[in-house]
Amino acid sequence: MVNIMTSRERITAALRFEECDTVPIEVRDCTLGGVNFPPWCSEGEINRKGSYTDLWGCKWFALEDGVCGEVKYHPLEDWSKLDSFKPPMEYLKKLDLSGVNRFCESTDKFVCPMWEPAMPNLFERLQHLRGTENLFMDLAYGDSRIFKLIDMLNEYYFPSP
Repeated sequence: MVNIMTSRERITAALRFEECDTVPIEVRDCTLGGVNFPPWCSEGEINRKGSYTDLWGCKWFALEDGVCGEVKYHPLEDWSKLDSFKPPMEYLKKLDLSGVNRFCESTDKFVCPMWEPAMPNLFERLQHLRGTENLFMDLAYGDSRIFKLIDMLNEYYFPSP
């Protein structure tokens, strides 16, 4: 019998393939109030009918207000663009992330800091960049370029101090 775990313990155990008291789930506070939007996007563009291009070069389209829409242009749909593709590291350099570790240590909850509006998880970002069908084919065939892209994203999402 596993003791009742905090969300941080539960996620850590799951990532280590250890026994958990329950299946960890992701619950996000999706409200955007109080968010400091980055220079490439204003609050008026997020979740509004129309289109916008995010800082990764993905073009989003929404048919109604209140939804994020979907990516219709995938900058890496063609693998020939991978060698010249660069994650938006210049954006990271402008952020003050100095309080992130202190905040994460102050709670027993599992915390996933986000520095982009509606920042997706790794799998979603891969879909945005490659397109869903391409991504599934890359993974099914073990295309080495998908692993190169994953390494690029990990460098972005887990920056060295």
